[in-house]
Parts: sequence; structure tokens; C-alpha cells
Amino acid sequence: MGRTDGLGAMAVTALHQRTLPLDRMKERCADMASIAAKTAKAFRLTDEAWLRHANPWSVCTRIPIPPAFALAVWSRTWIGRWWLIPAGAVGLWTWVNPRAFPPPRSLDNWASKAVLGERLWSDPEAASVARRHQRAVRMLTVVNALGLPLIVWGSCALKGRVLVTGLVVQGLGKLWTLDRIVWFYEDVARERPDLTARDRDASSNRAARAEEESA
Repeated sequence: MGRTDGLGAMAVTALHQRTLPLDRMKERCADMASIAAKTAKAFRLTDEAWLRHANPWSVCTRIPIPPAFALAVWSRTWIGRWWLIPAGAVGLWTWVNPRAFPPPRSLDNWASKAVLGERLWSDPEAASVARRHQRAVRMLTVVNALGLPLIVWGSCALKGRVLVTGLVVQGLGKLWTLDRIVWFYEDVARERPDLTARDRDASSNRAARAEEESA
């Protein structure tokens, strides 16, 4: 009887050890959800704003923001203190960009999946899927972050090679991260279609209304 109890305890312990990483992942996702919610609140990213940000034009015009800001800072060598004007314009565009374009007619494209995947990444209900991609996304985010100090240093010290290196590292890291997020989004859409149905329904309704208005 003692041996049976011991085996039962070992089985419970093994099961607990297997489920613990998922529990931890859910806790991390809950923390990330809190951070994402605060970020969305700061940028006023409502459900409508997220759909607008999922427009491929929004994504394509947001990716060049780091080199645009670096160019604005570098321009002080040509226009002096007036460099603050292009720098301010880049900062304003960073704020306006997520809501500058209408929601896309279709979400079946790389850019839309990247944006909506970023939104889903912090959803605790998608934790079981995010778990498989967590290590890759974390590593790619580090690569992305490594380029930022080089961009700042190169822009401020007027070191062209350092600046270009930083922009390449940051740009590749960002694009690769987004590509992995697209992979994650497609996995969620396949395994938990209920989590992606809301945005797809909203996008379809918008497209239908647009067709009715244009008819």
C-alpha cells in the first residue's frame, strides 16, 4: 500500500512539473497583457484602432520610422536647430500612424496578421500556443533591441557606419520578429479560431458596409 501511495505521489509530482511551465506562461501572459493594455491605452488603441493599424499601409509606413528619426537627428548638421521640426514630424507620425488608415478589407495578408498577432500575443487564452514561440520571439526581440543603442549613438555622434549597422540590426530583428508573430497568429487561427474570429468578422462587416456605400 505504501509503494502504491508513493507511486501516486510521484505521478502527481510529474504531472505538476509538466503543467507548471504552462501555468507560468499564463502568468507571464497576464503580466504582458497588463503591459499591452497600458501601451494600448497610451496610444488609445481601441478595437477600431487595432483594425486600422492592421492595414498593410500602416505597417509599411511604420517600419521606416527608426531610419526617418535618425535622418531627422542627423539633419542638424545641415539645418541646425531646425532639425527639431522633422524630428517632431516623425514623432507625430509615430502617434498618428496606427489610426491613419481605414481597416483593411481583408486580414489575409502578412502585415495584418503581424499586427493582430501582436495583439493576441499578450492574451492569456493564447498562452498554450504562445509557449511554442516564446523562445524565438524573445531572442528576436533582443536582436531588435541591440540595434537601438547603435542607432542612438550613431545619430548623436554622427558615426555613419555605427548608425547603418544599428539600423540594419534593428530592422532585421523587427521584421524577423513580426514574421514569427505571423506564424504564431496562423497557429492560433488554426487551433483557436474563436480568438481570431472577432477581428475577421469586424473586417468582413466593414468591407460589406464599404461595398454598400459604394454601390
